Amino acid sequence: MACWVVSSVSPVAAGGVESETLRRWLKQVGVGTLYIEPGSPWENGYAESFHGRLRDEFLAMEIFEGVRDARALTSSWRDEYNTQQPHSSLGYQPPAGFAAACAAFASAKASAQAAHAACGEAPCS
Repeated sequence: MACWVVSSVSPVAAGGVESETLRRWLKQVGVGTLYIEPGSPWENGYAESFHGRLRDEFLAMEIFEGVRDARALTSSWRDEYNTQQPHSSLGYQPPAGFAAACAAFASAKASAQAAHAACGEAPCS
């Protein structure tokens, strides 16, 4: 069973009717939810950390002239955040660089295991 974390302060949950509709749909597709108490950011630290960065580094620094402008600026910020900005939790690499390094490592490991299997040796750990 898949599981979503639904914050009690999310715009969807605050609407009442939308919240009930979402709950029914989640139940219908077999997805459970976890409740996060209001004012308890420690229950979802990753999201709270990201929201803080988004608020401090982007929303507080921009003035949007409309929805189209907001979308364009948000897309640009997201691209910079994921491809250029170093993240301490990833060894001060941007997420895209970290993901590429992980993919390269996994590919090299798979190649080494295939080579060992081809010659009958036990794979390296």
